[in-house]
Amino acid sequence: MLSRYGTTQLPRRYNCNVQPKHKGDQTLCSFCVADVFGPSTYNGLLTAVGERSSTLRFASSYSRVSSDIYRGTVDGCLWCTVLANALLSSAELDYWYYAWQDSHTDGESMLDDEEDPERSDGISQDEEQDESMEPREPAAGDEELEADKPRSVDSSHFESSHSSRRRDQPGFLILEDLDCDAEIQVDMTFVATQNANFFNSLKVRLEFAGPNPRDPDCAISGLVGDDAVDLSFEVISPGSTSRLFPSEWGNVSPTSPTWPALARTWMSACNSSHQSCKPTRSLQPTRLIDVTDPDGARLILTTPGELRPYAALSYVWGVDQAYKLTKDTLKEKQRHIDMTLLSRTIKDAITVTRQLNLGYLWVDALCIIQDSKDDKARELPLMGDIYRNSAVTIIAASAPSANEGFLHPSESPRFFAQPIDIPLLGPRGEREIIRLAYRKYYLPSADPANSRAWCLQERVLSTRVVSFSYDGLKWMCREMHINPSAAEEAPRPFQILAPLAAESESGPDEDVILALWYRIRNDYSGRKLTNATDKLPAISAVAAEVARLTGWTYLAGMWREKLLSELHWECEKKRDYYIAPSWSWCSIASESAAVLDDDMQERQPFQFEILQCQVEPVNRGFPFGEVKSGFLEVKGLAVDLTWELHDLEEGNPGNSDVRLVDGEGDSRYIIGEGVLDARPDVPIRKGKIKCLAMSTTKVGARKGSLVDGLLLQPHGEDGEFHRVGKFQMYGPTVFEGVSAEVYRIV
Repeated sequence: MLSRYGTTQLPRRYNCNVQPKHKGDQTLCSFCVADVFGPSTYNGLLTAVGERSSTLRFASSYSRVSSDIYRGTVDGCLWCTVLANALLSSAELDYWYYAWQDSHTDGESMLDDEEDPERSDGISQDEEQDESMEPREPAAGDEELEADKPRSVDSSHFESSHSSRRRDQPGFLILEDLDCDAEIQVDMTFVATQNANFFNSLKVRLEFAGPNPRDPDCAISGLVGDDAVDLSFEVISPGSTSRLFPSEWGNVSPTSPTWPALARTWMSACNSSHQSCKPTRSLQPTRLIDVTDPDGARLILTTPGELRPYAALSYVWGVDQAYKLTKDTLKEKQRHIDMTLLSRTIKDAITVTRQLNLGYLWVDALCIIQDSKDDKARELPLMGDIYRNSAVTIIAASAPSANEGFLHPSESPRFFAQPIDIPLLGPRGEREIIRLAYRKYYLPSADPANSRAWCLQERVLSTRVVSFSYDGLKWMCREMHINPSAAEEAPRPFQILAPLAAESESGPDEDVILALWYRIRNDYSGRKLTNATDKLPAISAVAAEVARLTGWTYLAGMWREKLLSELHWECEKKRDYYIAPSWSWCSIASESAAVLDDDMQERQPFQFEILQCQVEPVNRGFPFGEVKSGFLEVKGLAVDLTWELHDLEEGNPGNSDVRLVDGEGDSRYIIGEGVLDARPDVPIRKGKIKCLAMSTTKVGARKGSLVDGLLLQPHGEDGEFHRVGKFQMYGPTVFEGVSAEVYRIV
């Protein structure tokens, strides 16, 4: 994988216009056989293993003329091909990166197109790339593309021409551009990552070494210093008993006999050395499942002051579970839990709890009385503490329902590019095949638990997590993250709340907490809920933690202290029935992401004032749960404009649903766009809508102003309004001469 400008991506494959001289089994040119993967490398690796003190590492270097790399690629050498693709990809990316930077004087970065705030790489989680690292011969129908300015640093936006020279199409390279006298320094480092006992990673650095750095006539002369090329590979020696390399990829399957010992090792390391991970155990759940008897289990009531280390289960219910705790079965389950009637996921959780040498397990279906509103009202406010104080949270990530279980074989590894096999030769005829590849990153959407709303707060509030995912086990705690199913430098699959919200000597960093809240909220609002009325309860524990850290006032999913920012959310699905006031993102249906604009730092209030905001919770003792009603009273500028729905079949610009129109006939102008909270069941092509301005944003080199605000419609007979969407106007002119008035939004 190629690292460039903070992104990680595949190098582009460059077309080979000359038929390789060699076919068949030959994989390396004579130079690479003798000097790159030959006896000196083999002996160096053996010596490093024998002399290992702490970190297993072996480094070597060589230099090569670019034209030799070109000829090796033409002849079908796999290693020369890898280097050639990396050099040319980097040079192309540099051209476009610096061209973009030079053309944007307002400070905008080419990397600002990143959409996912939890990711730092340039590869989409759901992107399927089955590219090969081997050279590709020209295909019939290959076409030249115009040298358009790219919209992202991701090289997949570019396609290299094989029939036109670079000087004819600036920014696009061909393989023949390497047929020059440039000297390339190649630094190779084999390392053992994630405390492995073998070399499992190869890092390669390519740097232009002469004769004339940054020569405009040389395609690769700029690849020096900070602009040198960095490549990463994972390494195994498949099916062997090698002393140097592992024989298989590191994925840890739930069916492997080694996973319990490995998980206990992770947990032991956390227990012994991670001070910030130690559960306070200041609170015990009301009930726990006692699994200390290997032949059975029973429900117990905890005693105040008696602290029992326990595991907590996070899982997908799916269909309603038949075997659960009710008022009528409480005493029976305290005597005995019928293991034959338990769902498969809870059975698997009991197995894991015992394998981790823990004697107690908390599961909502058996520890909360499911047909008691009073018990739920008592237990729901404790959810955050239950997961935070558990010895470990078991995430049944791969189970689509409680009936499916999660102790199943993990999926085989998938790769960003087709792995390549290279022979490594020793001085006495020894021969090992090393396989170079890079496993695809964890894909959250492939695990059902990541689509369920309740599971999110259970994960982010947990101090320690062992996740049973589709690709194997993972460990996460406040100080350590282990994912054997991916390379060490792969992005973290998840973020846990605790370390980002940790209090310092000067108190919690409210900006960090707010940013994290928005990230969690945006993730949460796109997840599924069986009961729409759980929209507020299922994120209540996270909200309670944020309130504890900041002292902010919670208002049906919003924060009073950040209300101007909060009101700028957008969504796409209709409301089913009352969940929250219309001005709150919680009022929309589940599976509809409520996304906050990311330019809030540049936004200024536009004669907009929040006068008061109130909500009435169902449970007055728990302000983070369901609400009965609420209102928002503001003072601002509003105009009534004609709105026209975009025709979905014709498409629409951006994410907008409506056009905002001022004037009529020849004086008719489109002055803005709007995003509706719900498209009406019966489309309304034309009509009037009230546009209440909230803020302005300076944009572009000319620093013009955009106006953002709320789309409102009357509600009832008392002069109240419903929020029905959000708008953005191209300028503030339409509000000139308008007087500020008070509006009550429910």
